[in-house]
Amino acid sequence: MKNNLKQNLETPLLKAASKDAILSLRKIHGRKNALSLELSKEIAKIDTLEQHIQKKINKIKNHDIKNIMVKRYIDKLPFEAIAEKTNLSTATVYRLHKEGLSHIHHDASDAESN
Repeated sequence: MKNNLKQNLETPLLKAASKDAILSLRKIHGRKNALSLELSKEIAKIDTLEQHIQKKINKIKNHDIKNIMVKRYIDKLPFEAIAEKTNLSTATVYRLHKEGLSHIHHDASDAESN
C-alpha cells in the first residue's frame, strides 16, 4: 500500500517535470536553430569579404607584394611567419605589406572616381 501511495504521488510530479523538460528542450532546440541560421549568414558574409579581398590582391602586379598579401589576408599568417616563409626580414615584410595596402587603396580610389 505504501508503494501505491508513493507511485500515485510521483506520477503527477513526473508528468509535470516531463512537460517542463520537453518545453525547455523545444526552446533550446528553437534557439539552436536560430543561432545556426545566424551563424550561416555570418559565414556567408565572411566568404563574400574573402572573395572581395582575393580579387583586390589579384590585381597587384608585384609578385612579392601579392605573395605577402595572400599570406597575410588569405592564409592569415602573422608578419613574423610571413618573414620566415619568404626569407625576408620582418621589416621588409611590413614595408611590402604597406605598399600592398597602398596598391589596394589606390585601386579602390580609382574605382570610386570612375
